[in-house]
Amino acid sequence: MDFERAQAQEHLVAAQDGICHHCGEPLDANNIITSESDGNESGKKHHFCCYGCMSVYGLLHSNNLQEFYQYQDVQKSKNPKLLQTTSKESYEKLSDKYQFMDKKEFLNDFITIDNDKLRVHFLIEGIHCLACVWLIERISKLLDFIDHGQVNIGNNVASFTIDTKKPYSIAKLAATLEGLGYLPHAYNPASNKSVKLSNRTEILRIGVAASAMMNIMIYAISNYAGATHEYARLFDGISLAFALPVIFFSAKPIFISSLSAIKLKSTSVDIPLAMAIAFGFILSTYNFLIGSGPVYFDSITTLVFLILLSRFAVKVLTQKSMSTKGISSLFYNTGVKLVKDGKEEQVYSSKIEVGDTIVVEEDERIIFDCKLLSEKGIILNTINTGESHPIVLNKGDKIKAGAICIGPSMSLEVEEIGLQTQLGKTLERIESNSIQKNPANLWAQKISKYFTIGIIFLSTIVLLQGLYTGNLTTSFEKILAILIVGCPCAFAIATPIVIATRINKLKSIGIYIKNESSLEELNNTKNLIFDKTGTLTKGDFAVNHFINKSQYSDNEILAIALGIERSIQHPIAIAIKKYAKSKLTKEEANQYQLIDVVNILGSGVSAIINKAQYEIKAITQQEKNLIGLFKDSTLLATFEVSDSVRAESIQVVNYLKEKDIDIHLSTGDHSDSAYDVATKLGINPKHIYIEQKPEEKLTLAAKLQNVTFIGDGDNDALAMVKANTSIAIGARADMAMRSCDIYVANDDLSPIQILFQVASNVRETLRRNIFFAVSYNIVGISLAMANIITPLYAAILMPLSSLTVLLSSTIPLIGFDKRILKIKGES
Repeated sequence: MDFERAQAQEHLVAAQDGICHHCGEPLDANNIITSESDGNESGKKHHFCCYGCMSVYGLLHSNNLQEFYQYQDVQKSKNPKLLQTTSKESYEKLSDKYQFMDKKEFLNDFITIDNDKLRVHFLIEGIHCLACVWLIERISKLLDFIDHGQVNIGNNVASFTIDTKKPYSIAKLAATLEGLGYLPHAYNPASNKSVKLSNRTEILRIGVAASAMMNIMIYAISNYAGATHEYARLFDGISLAFALPVIFFSAKPIFISSLSAIKLKSTSVDIPLAMAIAFGFILSTYNFLIGSGPVYFDSITTLVFLILLSRFAVKVLTQKSMSTKGISSLFYNTGVKLVKDGKEEQVYSSKIEVGDTIVVEEDERIIFDCKLLSEKGIILNTINTGESHPIVLNKGDKIKAGAICIGPSMSLEVEEIGLQTQLGKTLERIESNSIQKNPANLWAQKISKYFTIGIIFLSTIVLLQGLYTGNLTTSFEKILAILIVGCPCAFAIATPIVIATRINKLKSIGIYIKNESSLEELNNTKNLIFDKTGTLTKGDFAVNHFINKSQYSDNEILAIALGIERSIQHPIAIAIKKYAKSKLTKEEANQYQLIDVVNILGSGVSAIINKAQYEIKAITQQEKNLIGLFKDSTLLATFEVSDSVRAESIQVVNYLKEKDIDIHLSTGDHSDSAYDVATKLGINPKHIYIEQKPEEKLTLAAKLQNVTFIGDGDNDALAMVKANTSIAIGARADMAMRSCDIYVANDDLSPIQILFQVASNVRETLRRNIFFAVSYNIVGISLAMANIITPLYAAILMPLSSLTVLLSSTIPLIGFDKRILKIKGES
């Protein structure tokens, strides 16, 4: 009760200070929503900025979830987008939107069953802090069929356990999440079936090799212990039988790889391995048949087992880093309105087939290649064409996947689905983690190539020495030991294991590496260019003040502004649209739909309405963040907007300065705004570039050396292509998302510090791995040449070099998640 009284007092003061009782945003004096307080504050009233905040506030208090505000205050994350829904869209309508999630097809793809419990996963948009995590994990207070909820704040995946003994609805769960302000996307963490089948075959090969090795070792130990001639020969025969499936099944991939390399006249780390296995097996079989000389079945099977085991471990790590599960869930695992027999039905997107008729609503992304069936339509096709103005379509026109419907709802005929669409191919490129080879990887391959040639050369020398001295038995044993211990397998995994483990870890916190060489390039950064709006600042602009300076009514001015900004995704445009929609009726908001709008990147927006030229652009005089609506160059109205510097920006900029990186600020905004941000962050005034168009950002990136560019918008795309390394922040940058080397899914700047730390760790670990591999091979080959180690010891020692590299690569990652949380906490 003390806590509730304290919270009540805090929120009462908040209302008196002119801020929303729920989200903490400033109240508009002309648009204050007032309601009676809860029972603990009888007779007092609360003030809210919108009906969404009022309804969520009531929902939290009625379910004893007031502690949410305590977590929110601790995190200092009063976010205007947090926990808001609109009064126009009820929970019932949201449930209809997600009704496909209660159908058998969806449940089969996304639900796992454990006794009488179900488990479902969602990729959640809108998680900002521990308050969000706290609320989502306590959704069982709102839905009694939820047994348990858990959120991974690193990758924004929420997992829910459902009690099937109670009536349940996945659609209701998803609707509740969106009603609270968290947009859910169905997510399946399971691996691809073909990958599982491939892994199963490799596990079988390892199992056969392990079983044979252990059985052969029993008989080998008996022979080493002094078994009589008859028993020794029997044991060798049994060992030969056990070795056969290892040679012809388990070791088959090694032989195939070697033969392929020889056909292509190239070198491969598998060549000395295949030579050692084949040479050892043939020599052992020959000695067994003639009844004289040593056999090496124990050494050969041990070698095959350890090689396959170490390679499988590397492959599993690599598969995790290369998985295409994740970001595409934002687009594909959603509901689609299917028209069947004249009726509209919400279905799971994977059930749509070519030829189906679907309906796409306003502001909805089209995820198929389609043909327009409606008479008219209007879309924003930035992600495909790079053009940021709306496109008016006529019946029969083609629409590529990725476009956004920004006009009235449209009826479409599906022509292409999945990876056959433009969107599918784009997402596939974004999620591909090894488009280019890392320079360090090429270096390791060159070293392994020379070691392979050297091993074959030394083996030839030893063979000639044996022929010259007549002691072929000793020479054969040396050759086998050299081929085994000198195999440069450690070189083969020295780079991939480092890159794979780091990419996998980064992906787990929402950082997608499109080009693996970018991790190495980050270490070479000398100049770093930041975009301002939405990158160093929050980009969550809000209209603080609106002044109508014309003879038109306020609603007419706002309808015109909404019509012009409807297709624009810049944060200021979003703020104006949000403000206009809150003031207008549905009919007024849709008054200006099919108008010709031109977005002049970095300058503003213009449109022709009733033969008059309208513009929305910044007023660059003394006023800060003052946006004007002009008609034929005459000012009609002004919108005062505001933005704020991200809390984590200061820490990130200071961290980069400590690394002797020159920080540059490039923005399309006016000088007052840019210099204000630069002053707060301690950026050198000489490195501030204002009112920059996309072409000027490109020129800046080309002029500087060893450049990393960090931005979030379409007007950053050109500079991103030119920079040595480019990073896109947040999910609203369609063109930037395609142009960047690294994509950060979360709207958060703290991953930049994490990226640079991981890049430094990659370089250090690669150098250490190469040193270990070179040292091991030199020492091992020297011991084999001196006949100090036998083929059996060589077979045991050789995989140890790979194990050393594996441990060298993975041990530094221990505690990675804790370090990430520490960095985020400090931000």
